[in-house]
Amino acid sequence: DDNGKLGSVEIDDGNTSRGSAVYIADALTGNIVWKNTDKLDYAVAGDIQTIDVDRDGSIDRLYFGDTGGTIWRADLNTTIAGSNADDGSVKARLKPFARLGDVSTPATVRRKFFTAPDIAFFRYKGKLVITLAVGSGDRAIPLEENSDDQFFVLVDQNPLTVPVTAPNAITFADLGDRKSPTKFGWKYDLTAMTGEKVLSSPLIFNNNVVFSTFGKGGTTLSANSCSTVTNNKSRTYLMDLMTGAASLDLNGDGQVKDPDDLSTEGRSGVISQTPQIVFTKLKSDDPNATDQSCKKGSCVRAFEIVDGTGVSIANDTTLSAQGAAAALQNTLPRTYWLEEKTN
Repeated sequence: DDNGKLGSVEIDDGNTSRGSAVYIADALTGNIVWKNTDKLDYAVAGDIQTIDVDRDGSIDRLYFGDTGGTIWRADLNTTIAGSNADDGSVKARLKPFARLGDVSTPATVRRKFFTAPDIAFFRYKGKLVITLAVGSGDRAIPLEENSDDQFFVLVDQNPLTVPVTAPNAITFADLGDRKSPTKFGWKYDLTAMTGEKVLSSPLIFNNNVVFSTFGKGGTTLSANSCSTVTNNKSRTYLMDLMTGAASLDLNGDGQVKDPDDLSTEGRSGVISQTPQIVFTKLKSDDPNATDQSCKKGSCVRAFEIVDGTGVSIANDTTLSAQGAAAALQNTLPRTYWLEEKTN
């Protein structure tokens, strides 16, 4: 924190009836330096995302979801009215950032967040933005068929500041569909499978978001009728972060077409975890060069997308063919420095 203490963010994932709490503890002493004093009505089952907005080495903000379908934002070290401190070490204001679950529906079908959102902080169309990507799904009941689960990309309208008056929480109605996003973001209805839901955190990279889903297809009797074969499936989606459009040729037909290339089917009977990006070795930026070794000033590093079960859904060849191989020097931030000699 700003006082030089090491800290850790913890959750109390109590059951829904008694709510839960969020704590920040001194990692060396175990002392609680902040906790939310207002009781949360629903459990915080996933991890908490932290962000250093001003890049001064101190965490400024927390984002997390709960099992009531709410995404929360906590601003730390603020003196804005409504902030509180457990022992004076950290002052923070905790407010709902988005309310996307219908708590009036039965608990078994209520939209819930069991995983942490992924965050991107970048410049888009000349403006600094913070986006949160998160999907709903009840990990405790993965075979539930009647839930209305969705995937969301939310835009924080106050990326750098803490407004004196907290803005109204984003609602389901505030969001457009992926083809017509609003200033608050977009939503995508998961209907490729019966009871399709998100049971792991998404991953934002290179202005895209990749995430896994799980759905129930049914049960088929084997020939001898003494055993069953499940056709519950996992799927992996790859979409443009800001528009929700298909961004890569996932079906291998040589074209990027929407909606055909939004997702690809994964393994049966497996709940897929967060997809991963694997960077391949450096090579020449000329795919037609006889010598494909990396030379100074002519190197690119392509990437491979691996779903949450370890299966590659887009390898270096696919990416190169679609022009999506990422030049390292163009995608990673550059750092410059000046060394001065002193007598």
